[in-house]
Amino acid sequence: MEFGFTLKPDMTPSHIVDLTRQAESAGFAYGWVFDSHVLWQEAYPLMTLMAANTRRMRFGTCVTNPVVRDPTVTASLLAKKITPRELFRHIFDGAADCLNADEASLMLLEGDELRVVSGRLGSDHATIRLSVIKIGEGVAGWVAREGKPVLLNEGDNLSRFVNLSSKGGRIRSAISVPLQVEGRVVGVLNANRLAGGENFTQQDLAILRLFGDTAALAIDQTSLLKTVQTRARALQTLLAVTETFAGDTAPDAALARLMPTLGETFGPARAMAFLSTGDAHRLEAVASWSPKTGAQGAEAVAGLALRVGPDVARALAAGEAMWVHDLAVEPPTDLRLPARILLVPVGKGTTLTRCAIMLGWEDPQFVLPTEDLRVLEGLTRQLELVLSRQDRAARWVCAGSSLTAMG
Repeated sequence: MEFGFTLKPDMTPSHIVDLTRQAESAGFAYGWVFDSHVLWQEAYPLMTLMAANTRRMRFGTCVTNPVVRDPTVTASLLAKKITPRELFRHIFDGAADCLNADEASLMLLEGDELRVVSGRLGSDHATIRLSVIKIGEGVAGWVAREGKPVLLNEGDNLSRFVNLSSKGGRIRSAISVPLQVEGRVVGVLNANRLAGGENFTQQDLAILRLFGDTAALAIDQTSLLKTVQTRARALQTLLAVTETFAGDTAPDAALARLMPTLGETFGPARAMAFLSTGDAHRLEAVASWSPKTGAQGAEAVAGLALRVGPDVARALAAGEAMWVHDLAVEPPTDLRLPARILLVPVGKGTTLTRCAIMLGWEDPQFVLPTEDLRVLEGLTRQLELVLSRQDRAARWVCAGSSLTAMG
């Protein structure tokens, strides 16, 4: 026999979470929330909080209103497995609703930078594109560096915040809290009330910290999942290199066979591979891939070449993946290159097997995750090793032919 409990969402979110944790520790398996559009708080953000703060319990509405809650939508929400992005959205939605905030945003830490991954402007959801915020700069950067929450109202002293851009009186009150996992800051959760609204209070700050703790738990689980997925992608690409270059497969044919794996792993709009033929000013195209055309070998791209301009030359000289702007394929054709291009060189100098892989995405602001860049680094090292072996073998064949001719 299993037991459940029911509650009316007429208390603070922190109290609801405390009761839910107590219920799970006491052996309850289900939690039910009264759902009304006029009597109580919004049920779905609260159930998200309850689910994120327990391990085994299952949650639902009891009862709901079929007039304002379409049965099919309700069933879908309760039955499906939500993605991390959807979970984050539920979290800052719940925060904005509970705090009556005009704006809310979730920022995640990448290296020494903070990036907005999602946000809400009024009642509209959007992926907010802001300039990257360095740790220590602005309010969010300060919160990330210090690991401390802040509550700011109009007229407060802001001198402690470095490089804080002026909002021109647009924001009346703001609160930001760090997202921490085992003492590490992994992001920042923000909420604003615009001019004409009321100031946030310390109780509001406590509520946002609760939502921040929930978001941090979700991010921690997502990070573990990403680690596993990254290792799987790394293994997949390295195995693909081993398989495609097995035996006496020529480099151009092997690269053509590798293209679908690159497309599946990194999701570009187009991928191309180029090989050196000894000309320092160009690399010949030997393979291409796009979601529309699939993999294409040397015959399909015959005559096309990558011109070695300044950006390309720098990437080839450094032997590191670089975002390039002056990439050009010649001669001019109907081939349209994506807006955002990553050039991945394989090998340095002027070896016969010097290679470059181009990955392109249509979004001009696309950023490849750090873990995927590491996968690419491993891929290029493996490719360089395989190609250098073939290069040495070719040189030995040439040397043997010369000795035979001399004999």
